[in-house]
Amino acid sequence: MEEQPVIQDTDTIFKIDGMTCQNCVRHAREAINEVESVAKVDVDLTSGTASVSWRSLDHSGSDRVIDAVKKSGFTATLQQDDSTTHQSRFSWLSDWRTSVIAAASSLLFFMIAEWVLGWHHQTWFPWIAFAIALVVQAYCGSRFYIGAWRQLQMGRSNMDTLVSLGSTAAFAYSTAILISGSKQPLYFMESVGIIAFVSIGHYIESLIAKKASGALESLLALAPSKATLMDSDEVQTLVDISSLKPGQQILIAPGEQVPVDGLVDRGESTCDESMLTGESIPVDKSTECTVYAGTVNLSGQLIVGVTGTGKDTALARIIAVVERAQN
Repeated sequence: MEEQPVIQDTDTIFKIDGMTCQNCVRHAREAINEVESVAKVDVDLTSGTASVSWRSLDHSGSDRVIDAVKKSGFTATLQQDDSTTHQSRFSWLSDWRTSVIAAASSLLFFMIAEWVLGWHHQTWFPWIAFAIALVVQAYCGSRFYIGAWRQLQMGRSNMDTLVSLGSTAAFAYSTAILISGSKQPLYFMESVGIIAFVSIGHYIESLIAKKASGALESLLALAPSKATLMDSDEVQTLVDISSLKPGQQILIAPGEQVPVDGLVDRGESTCDESMLTGESIPVDKSTECTVYAGTVNLSGQLIVGVTGTGKDTALARIIAVVERAQN
């Protein structure tokens, strides 16, 4: 039976809760890919979303995607608009920033108290250390415990499991020693340090992802939204690029940005492709040469046959590759 083509312009966005690392992203992606009606899926950790392309216009597979994500240890809901994605990215960043401030401040207190002031020799200090470590475990460590528990329910483990085991072992051991009244060393600072350093790593990761996403959005904005369509009688009509189809002809005047990928049918010019290739020297274009969306037609008028629009353009494919690399 012949496989149905992917419908590129009908992506469905799902909000996925519970992902904390790239291993979570992999599990969620694999679960969604197992749904029969799914053609392609991109899962983004920082926004906590999955973009699903379908094999047909029938999106009845949405419920099956939600069920598959649930079975993989996470929760999924349909996302209504793109504004939620931006809110999710901000929430992801601010949540880790809060954890970093709390955990890192506690770790700094321990370092100064034990290594500089020598308070660890005082009889009252272990109880202060216990109280601080307990707050860090309960507040900053909660997301690691939740993530580890979800994976445990599925018979799997991830980085949350390692963080939870390490910090909990240090905290539980130290608590037992404290209650027993033994004079053995306590490791409350170490339990806090594990959570602090991993939280810092996640925060740095989210900062980098945020900057990369901003750069990608700026790159995508380089492509114009309108194009001059030429019919068989060479009548020119200004249309949205979303309405263009492969095989149609468009006119690109000097100084205009190329709206879509295409092959030059008539005309000669030079194009600035530095935004795509990094090469500052303009590239000569003539009949049968390829032009790319987002580049700039510098000198002559070009009649171009459309070969790729939307996600089929080279610019969109580069952005997709970078986004997958982030994941």
